[in-house]
Amino acid sequence: MEFNSEYIEAIEGFQKIKEGLAEVVASKARVAVTSLSSAFSAQIQNVLKETWNLTKFMNPLAEALKALYNPESLFSYEKYKNALNGYHWTLPYDMKAENLNELLSTVDSEVAFDKYMIKYFSKDKTDATFTYILDNLPRKHRTIMKQIRTGYENKQYALINLAMMSVIDDILSSVLVNAGANTNSGILQPIVLFLEKLPFRYFDVTCFEVLMLNNTINFIFENQNFSDGYMVSSNKKARRHSAMHGRSVSNKKIDSLMLINTIQTILSVKKILDVFRRTIIRDKKEKLYVIDSKKEKLVNKRFEKLIIDATTD
Repeated sequence: MEFNSEYIEAIEGFQKIKEGLAEVVASKARVAVTSLSSAFSAQIQNVLKETWNLTKFMNPLAEALKALYNPESLFSYEKYKNALNGYHWTLPYDMKAENLNELLSTVDSEVAFDKYMIKYFSKDKTDATFTYILDNLPRKHRTIMKQIRTGYENKQYALINLAMMSVIDDILSSVLVNAGANTNSGILQPIVLFLEKLPFRYFDVTCFEVLMLNNTINFIFENQNFSDGYMVSSNKKARRHSAMHGRSVSNKKIDSLMLINTIQTILSVKKILDVFRRTIIRDKKEKLYVIDSKKEKLVNKRFEKLIIDATTD
């Protein structure tokens, strides 16, 4: 499967569309995306008409961008991804796109976003998240997850945060050829690079979830240097490296919610992660994760099957 030329054409076209839209948005800075004036919509349509024939691969994306103000469009999910990366979150469990769109247009900091998440994850919402996790989690982790649930209810955040990072560590190791050689920081980067090279007709919300998950995993499992001391600037303190070395342990509810949501996201994108099961290795020279060259055909074959299965369901 060769996607490079298609990807380059699509990205170039996408950039031209975004540049055109950015000029329109800048000129109408006070107009909310969810309440576009007819004049604003007309300007967007003109931008799209100018770029419509850039490449046949842009048609599906152009169709989506026609409904720019639609919170479920690909353009909107690109916006969500960029915003959530700054807050170290994946898509909040069971949150509708329109509600997420409204939220991200009103908060302007990680602290403000986290405060909203604490309110959003009510007892009912948290119970539903745990139920989803327990229904989809590998059997070997269900006992500890049940104890994590009890610990959350009893506000034992420091204990359950350590436990959840261990669960995440093990689940993600399934993509590695050698599960013992696992540092997790950067472990999803080969998958991200693979997805970013796909034609846009194959790119959907689940792909965006993987991109968001990559950022969150890199945040949680960042390799830290303690030689000169280490200060965490984020509002969330759950970091595996500092916790395992006894430097600091998070005892915050928001960290627990972030980790619970991260586990849920890992399970929700399982079909994509399974495409890369036992195919990723760590390049010792470059010190980064890559798809084993011997496994590339297997990855392509699995992905083709995933697409076929998805279109025949």
